[in-house]
This record gives sequence, C-alpha cells and structure tokens, in this order.
Amino acid sequence: MTKLTPWELLPAPSSRPASDRYVGLLNKPEDFNCMVLASMGLSDEAIQNATGLTFGQIHYRLRKAAPATVGQHLTRRDFRRGRSPLARIIVNQAARFVQRPLTQSLRELPENVAYGQPPAPVDGNGHGHGHAKNGHG
Repeated sequence: MTKLTPWELLPAPSSRPASDRYVGLLNKPEDFNCMVLASMGLSDEAIQNATGLTFGQIHYRLRKAAPATVGQHLTRRDFRRGRSPLARIIVNQAARFVQRPLTQSLRELPENVAYGQPPAPVDGNGHGHGHAKNGHG
C-alpha cells in the first residue's frame, strides 16, 4: 500500500502552551487533528499518516476524549456505513469529482452492461456470451 503524504494539519483551537509529555486535545495540532479525523470516520492508518501519531497514541487520545463524545452516539463505523450527517455531506461533494471519470470508464464497457440491454443473440454456431458450443447453457 502506498503511504500517503502528510496532510496540512488544522491549527489547534487553543494557543495555551502544551507540555510535550501530556496529551493536549485543544492545544496540540496532532492531538486535535486526531480527534477531527476520527470524528470524520477515518481509519487509524489515515490518522497515523496525517498526524504522525502511532496506533497506540491514537487509541489513547480517543479513550481520553471518550467522555466528551458520549452524547454524540456516532462512531467511525457510522461514518463508513453512511449513517452520519458528515458522511452525506462528503458523499454529495465528492460525487461531483467522481462522476466524469466514472462515466467515461463505464462507457467503455459492452453496451449490454453499460446500458442494461439484453446481450447480442448467439450466432448459428452457438458462439457468444458464455454459451457452450451446442448453444445450451
């Protein structure tokens, strides 16, 4: 799998100085972005690529933030299943970028697949579209 280049991190919402030793969900950009990306439903690997945090550090921060997210009743799984409001927003926006290249690729498929038409009839020798030579099957 290709490793993603690090993303541009959002600035942390607080400018209070952060200790290098402690988690700072509001004043350390990597910690804050861990929470933002997790709330968007991204996987641990995506969060690791974006923030540089290890899987253990990611899970530790998610556990620390659990009391703040209890009332939301949404999980990363909900995003991936399309059940969160954010998933709907992202799908609606991303569909615009996918539509043109996908349409071009689909037009390269056989017409019966691309346009839902019945397959061409089998010729007199029984050849075509996966049928046996005797025309059955």
